[in-house]
Amino acid sequence: MLFKSSRRASLKKKPLPDSCLKLLSERLPFWGRMDEKLRAQVSCDMQILLHEKHLEGCGGLTLTDEHRWIIAAQAALMISGGISDYYPHLDSVLVYPQKYVATVEEEYEGGIVSSGHEVRSGESWEGGTVVLSWEEIQQAGTRRGIYTNLVFHEFAHQIDQELSITRRTEAMLINDDDGGYPWIAKFAPHFEAFTDLVECRRPPLLDPYGAEHPAEFFAVATETFFGIPGVLKSKDRSLYSLMEELYQVEMASIL
Repeated sequence: MLFKSSRRASLKKKPLPDSCLKLLSERLPFWGRMDEKLRAQVSCDMQILLHEKHLEGCGGLTLTDEHRWIIAAQAALMISGGISDYYPHLDSVLVYPQKYVATVEEEYEGGIVSSGHEVRSGESWEGGTVVLSWEEIQQAGTRRGIYTNLVFHEFAHQIDQELSITRRTEAMLINDDDGGYPWIAKFAPHFEAFTDLVECRRPPLLDPYGAEHPAEFFAVATETFFGIPGVLKSKDRSLYSLMEELYQVEMASIL
């Protein structure tokens, strides 16, 4: 533990290359708008993530510094307020050039298991892996009024796993028990209201996919908070404030 702390302290003193700073300022809208203190924090967190997490190209993709920096900067922004101890359950980030085919299994009554294949753009595994499509990362942005960002989305699942947000939200919805985590008591009603909105086919600001499950609602709320915080704050100040309370980053002052 002492060695880890010492190593991290050393990494935090290591500046990012000028080529990295130039790339991030050109490619990520938030980078040039952060104040000096936040940019320094994100830079430090990037160095630790790049050192501690294994990033690997798959499906013929040769991973470059560009891939690593773009992914790490967004993941670092998410934890800059101290919400996570550098994604402790995460070991590897696998990056495909495009969407990829994943094997899926479904179990039916009687123990019958059916196997198949599904095209995916990303996923987060409890076993310590995040899978991303580089093409989808590059296409992050607002389409039809809904903001999507694969890195924010999949890393939100890692934070969910670390803080047990989904498990606690389900307990709150079923048993009215926040598990000693008052934030959940405020989050659960937002999920219920969102599912009602989607069922009524009223166009929501967040991706309707969030109505599928509390885990997906948390992920789409996260990507909206970090991607278009000003819009989220103007459309749903309560949800914006709730996400700001959790992440401890004033995103609306940046974007």
